[in-house]
Amino acid sequence: MTATLIKRIRVNKIASAALFVSSVYGLLAPFKCSATESSTTALNQASQASAIGAVETTAGRQRNIKQLDYGRMRVFSAGIHRFEEDHLHPGREAVVAQDLSLIRTLSQRGVPDDQIIALRDDEATTINCKTRLNDLLKRSQPGEFLFVFIHSHGSLNRGGLVCTYEKGGIWTYQELVQQIEDNFKGDRACICIAACHAGSLLNVIKTAHRKISYFAVTSVFPTLSAKTVATADFEACIKDVFGGAPGPDLNQDGVTTFAEFGRYISDDQRRLFHTVPEFGCTDNFDPEMVISVARPRSGPLDSALVDLPNGVKGRVVKQEGNRLLIRGSKNPRAMQWVRSENVERIR
Repeated sequence: MTATLIKRIRVNKIASAALFVSSVYGLLAPFKCSATESSTTALNQASQASAIGAVETTAGRQRNIKQLDYGRMRVFSAGIHRFEEDHLHPGREAVVAQDLSLIRTLSQRGVPDDQIIALRDDEATTINCKTRLNDLLKRSQPGEFLFVFIHSHGSLNRGGLVCTYEKGGIWTYQELVQQIEDNFKGDRACICIAACHAGSLLNVIKTAHRKISYFAVTSVFPTLSAKTVATADFEACIKDVFGGAPGPDLNQDGVTTFAEFGRYISDDQRRLFHTVPEFGCTDNFDPEMVISVARPRSGPLDSALVDLPNGVKGRVVKQEGNRLLIRGSKNPRAMQWVRSENVERIR
């Protein structure tokens, strides 16, 4: 396996394509999905893109692990919720809220404000996105970690792209990755794309030798359209991971790794929205690097996926006795308290 080979992890094929409906972004393309998982290889332990430290796990033991150093992290975010000559799409308010909340979370975790660039709407033109990203990358230092998050429309044209604010504005994944390769002085990057056909990003990452090691999470496969409410929840899941929520800690050892990040977001999107994210990493990226220390669960149903009495599905955000605070799939921004006896856990 070469350093440019992407380890692609795909979830099981959904039985009927009818589960995947058209979104406001466009019509759904035909799709086949194979269930494959490549094995994790040994990774470059000499990298300085993270901190090595002792972390106390919930099992009551300390272990030395590689973990993300937020003080040495650079963040670029482009959220295009409103386009030139375009109305605000239904449901986009929830996406806007999640975008802003994610940036606040990263800042609170310790990413310096001068290492964060967050562009929204008319700021996110093609030229401004490329220019501001280059500025951020050129100020980087060896050993830093890069996090890129983009939410927009997307297309399969030109090998995959996201649309920028201005009419006709486009930014290809090839251009994005090449900017990182040419200008970033660190050695590891995580790219998250929420857009139709976003899985094309993984195809781009593996097409040539890369000096940067990558972890990527995309909201859908290359052939699929996205859904606005699913995109809002996609961003809420990213915040869960970086914010230290217990749900992404799948093995409940007290920490959340990049491998758990990908599995958590795939399971959430598949079971709540019947869409299929994709994630993977180059074989020189350590998927066992720790992103965050997870807070203890506040009850047996904390972070569980549940069916609500009205037929809506949701994720439990917090449990207080027999009361559950739930993030619903119809509007991930809306929270509601429900008694535990009125919900059924989704297995």
